[in-house]
Amino acid sequence: MEQTPLALSTVWAQIKRPLDGPALQPAEVASGILERIDDSGIRHLELEYRLRREVLDIVVPELAQRGIGIVSLHNYIPTPPGMATGSGDAFNLAHLDKEERALAVKHAAISMELASDLEVGALVLHLGQITDVLDKKITPATARQGQLTAEMAEHLALRAGIAARHMDAASFSLERLLSRAEKLGVSLALENRNHASELPNAAEAALLFERFEGARLGAWYDTGHAYTQALAGVAQVDEWVHLFRDKLLGAHLHDSIGPDDHMPPGMGERDWPEILRLLEGCPRMVLEVRPMYEAGQIRDSVEMLEDVRAGLSR
Repeated sequence: MEQTPLALSTVWAQIKRPLDGPALQPAEVASGILERIDDSGIRHLELEYRLRREVLDIVVPELAQRGIGIVSLHNYIPTPPGMATGSGDAFNLAHLDKEERALAVKHAAISMELASDLEVGALVLHLGQITDVLDKKITPATARQGQLTAEMAEHLALRAGIAARHMDAASFSLERLLSRAEKLGVSLALENRNHASELPNAAEAALLFERFEGARLGAWYDTGHAYTQALAGVAQVDEWVHLFRDKLLGAHLHDSIGPDDHMPPGMGERDWPEILRLLEGCPRMVLEVRPMYEAGQIRDSVEMLEDVRAGLSR
């Protein structure tokens, strides 16, 4: 059985403007990204939200010319005009404010159109945040303690009391997007989130899959997010895959030391034979690694993963 090709998120290939110099022009940004991709040796990519339209217009034809495939996009792409940098949380599809939610739907629809134009079948989606309990410190802080704390238990109780309204808001957004997704031939992939104040948790995802049964809606597994939540006592590290294996559209692969993640696989403390065994048959596997790492470290990581996969297939 042919293995799913390993892909690389373009987050790793991003280059920063010089601290003491002018902003880089689109052609310079594109050239730097393409050079890093070539150095990585990887021939499949996920295009993510830090890519501006004018950079995409240069990069995408070059990728096609070099025979590099695109397996997935990450919402919101391209970076919305006027934003200093892109973010998967640039807008909140679960916002209680109708106008805020409409902005999120608008820009997610733009991402879906791009996915359709590029004939990419999956768009990775952050569903949104529960704004009244939004806290991006408590989950990693709890993970560092290695168990559910009283503070986290209180945080989860507050979340539980208000999550339903945000779930309804998210459903309104998904209803609009999924009607368009069917026409475009693009599937939306709900990613398991890192922070407890974000949507959806596993129970909420199950509810959405039931609510939108038959729609182009699937699951996306992030290895680092799952590990952080497991260390914090919030979720089981493998539950997203076990519960939604038949809906799994892809996975982000990165290593972790505690809640510190987005390292090349093999540089942290995770058990990669166990992870790859869990993800056997996953249709898209994307290394999502911070740009601080060298191309040689990416190549070493890919070699390790391929060796593990070869061993598992024997």
